[in-house]
Amino acid sequence: MRYTLILLGSTLLGVSGQQIYDVFTTTWDKSSLLTYKNLSPNPINFQSGVAAGDAVINLTAGTVYQTMDGFGATLTDSSAQLMYNLKNAASQRYWDLLGYLFDIGDGKQSAGFSTLRVPIGASDFSASAYSWDDTSGDTSLSQFNTNSVPSAVWTVLADIKSIQPSIKLYILPWSPPGWMKDSGTMKGGSLKSQYFTTYANYLLKSVQAFTSKGYSVYALSLQNEPLNSNPTYPTAYLTSANAATIGQTLRGLLNSNGLSSVKLIGYEHNWDNTGYAFPNAEVHFTECSGTNGSDWWGDIKWQADLGPA
Repeated sequence: MRYTLILLGSTLLGVSGQQIYDVFTTTWDKSSLLTYKNLSPNPINFQSGVAAGDAVINLTAGTVYQTMDGFGATLTDSSAQLMYNLKNAASQRYWDLLGYLFDIGDGKQSAGFSTLRVPIGASDFSASAYSWDDTSGDTSLSQFNTNSVPSAVWTVLADIKSIQPSIKLYILPWSPPGWMKDSGTMKGGSLKSQYFTTYANYLLKSVQAFTSKGYSVYALSLQNEPLNSNPTYPTAYLTSANAATIGQTLRGLLNSNGLSSVKLIGYEHNWDNTGYAFPNAEVHFTECSGTNGSDWWGDIKWQADLGPA
């Protein structure tokens, strides 16, 4: 079966009497992709007690299903650098781009992203492999710093926040510092058990680093793609048992440092592996994508059935 997705823009509070002016349509064959249409001066009127017709949407305010935390993208070193270069070369185009991506103002024709995923240290889209403490054996983390982060990241992030002040930041590492791992490098390997507590403190300091720069962190994960150990770019293998051990320590550290509101994401990986899944847990999709001709819905349905997203 093929579907047409129609997004209707309206405030769904006190449904009866509300009107829809903004419609975005996407068809299954991609002949229309989030095509915008303004229905003024003839909006769709929400009414109660009307007979069913060809296109009736019944909304029951008291029935709640999934809660959506938001939709967004990842700000890697490379994407930040590209946008920073655009800012220098064509400032207006840069601000138009940020507005198109992040402006949630009423009536704006934009993606309206409300969440942003930001790496802690290097990712596979970085010019070099670096962490926020590359001093070997620094278990006190006295040398922890964000100096290796390209300045473009902080510049673009600040500009994004100026457009979308309530942006939800989700931060995570592609790898612990190399000296904490059995590989001795950011590229591949696993975190040594003797550094579990040190790593929890490293992640706490990462949250505090964002806070010190004026950014509130919404969520934090222990490891990007924890079942992926690739020797060609920053990765690390982290079992669910070890993640639980580190996570419990980290949860206590966050709570005792006034950061109890920060969510911990337990499994940041591909959606088609249930080995890390926890019953009745929230589900957050990252890196969601499909290919032409794939059964995209069949691939993700098992997660949607788990519970709130």
